Amino acid sequence: MAVNQWKASQGDHDLLWEIVQEHIATRVAMSHLAPEHLCILMRDTAPNGWGIIPGKVMKANKVLSILTDKSYEYKFVFDIAADKWNTLQDVQKRALLYHLCCRIDVVENEETGEVKFGMRVPPIQAFPEEMEKYGMWWPVDEDHEDMAEVLTEAAKVR
Repeated sequence: MAVNQWKASQGDHDLLWEIVQEHIATRVAMSHLAPEHLCILMRDTAPNGWGIIPGKVMKANKVLSILTDKSYEYKFVFDIAADKWNTLQDVQKRALLYHLCCRIDVVENEETGEVKFGMRVPPIQAFPEEMEKYGMWWPVDEDHEDMAEVLTEAAKVR
């Protein structure tokens, strides 16, 4: 079945830019992003493999900018399931966009000034049944001790 996709509203793009501004406060390299580097695509429904998060972010292919209005130089494309998005409260929409922005990696070489755009992987990934059965079984470094404790407690509540 063909996927019905469209570019999100300007209001949704403005909200995304607000979220990027929040990231810039703690991840200064994100300041290399501009609104024209980001595009939100909506789709009717999420594919089965997406799990509970109704969106994904990916590096944009340069072909996308070539095929579209050349004033855009997309670096990242956000793909969001409209059926879920439309049921989210404003704070949940912000949280989803914040979550997706966490996956964006912008690294500036301090010596050359070269900027590279990429994707980050969360420091902790776990399946609910894994957490339920074994808890936090993997070694946790000092930077992630608090997160490990929160996840362990959350698994107990389930």
